[in-house]
Amino acid sequence: MMPKGKYRGQRQCMSGAAGTEANRQGDAPARKRASGIHCADYGDVSIEKPRGKERVGAAPNVKEAFFLFRTAKGQSAFEFLLIVAFLTLVFVSLFSLVNSRLADETQGRVEATAADIAGLVVDQVVLAAGLNDGYSSTFTIPEVINGQSYSLDLVDGREVVVVYKDYEHVVFLPANVTGNVTFGENAIGKRDGRVHINS
Repeated sequence: MMPKGKYRGQRQCMSGAAGTEANRQGDAPARKRASGIHCADYGDVSIEKPRGKERVGAAPNVKEAFFLFRTAKGQSAFEFLLIVAFLTLVFVSLFSLVNSRLADETQGRVEATAADIAGLVVDQVVLAAGLNDGYSSTFTIPEVINGQSYSLDLVDGREVVVVYKDYEHVVFLPANVTGNVTFGENAIGKRDGRVHINS
């Protein structure tokens, strides 16, 4: 509803005696100076509302705050993934290194065991070859080593070949040998300047 005034369609002030006097005279500038407030023009049906105090230090925009939160959260997640990837790489490297060391040690033990088996024959041949004719002795070759079976052969009277856990160990004899070696007890001797095993 339009406020009541003396003149319809003219600007009308809402407070003060001075504003009322200026309103009677129809002098809008005078009304503004006298009243010191905003006036409403009811002829144009437009109202100038009193201006409130501007807000100082208003809260940040919600969207901006949410964006900053998501950015910080995404950065933290990325840093966490980098740390996990780095630790995984370190763990895999250490595991590979330890596994390689264990494999090398295992292979070393296998090679040493095969060499020891071949040494049982080589030592007897070296001893017999250095003695005079008529020498005779016996030695034993075990069927299993550390619970594992293996093969032992005398090739062409000059090579001792041992295959243990898929590893082949070959030793060349210092003298020609007649015969072959077997698991269990073996007889060795020297006749006519040659070493004989089980023959």
